Amino acid sequence: MARVSLRFDNSAPWPFSSRDRDTVLKEVCGRFGVKSPDANIRISGGGELKRFLEPALVIADSDRSAFACGDLSSMGRGERKLQHAEVRSEETFASMTFTGLDGKSLIGSARILMTFAGDSRNKGAQIKGNVHNEWGLGPALTRPVTAEIRMKKVPGKQLKCFVLEPSTGRRLRELPVQRTGDNERFSIGKDAKSIYFELIRE
Repeated sequence: MARVSLRFDNSAPWPFSSRDRDTVLKEVCGRFGVKSPDANIRISGGGELKRFLEPALVIADSDRSAFACGDLSSMGRGERKLQHAEVRSEETFASMTFTGLDGKSLIGSARILMTFAGDSRNKGAQIKGNVHNEWGLGPALTRPVTAEIRMKKVPGKQLKCFVLEPSTGRRLRELPVQRTGDNERFSIGKDAKSIYFELIRE
């Protein structure tokens, strides 16, 4: 293990600078081809990464993996959506990921690992505001969260969702999936007692 020490001063070049935030943000957008349709959104050059300011939300949405972190209750409004799934949640801070495990796109993947977690911290951690005064030790504690997930049907396949045991990945139980129209949907409740879920189509 190595200890890394960084020093920042006002004379340092970007990005280790205390210059005006808006000026630095414009420079970052220019360097990385970031689009800014309005003051509330930043979109990467390829369109896969989106950052919303109010309410705060970050979305990474590629062909084989997707991620949303922040105010999930704002998802579904305008650009605040994923390509392969519709997320409905009342959570004002949580994170959700989808990762294809078979090399296929999420829209047609036969096996997807989904994670869903609320505020998390180590046991014994002391946090005041946004400052960790004491990191604590494991196990990590996570606040239960709820959501309804809707995914497009894949012809000839049925979606199944399994709650996974956190430490082993073993399937604990299957969640009911409802099928209506072109969609299949399932709900995650606070009684899931896991942040890991396996989605399969067979």
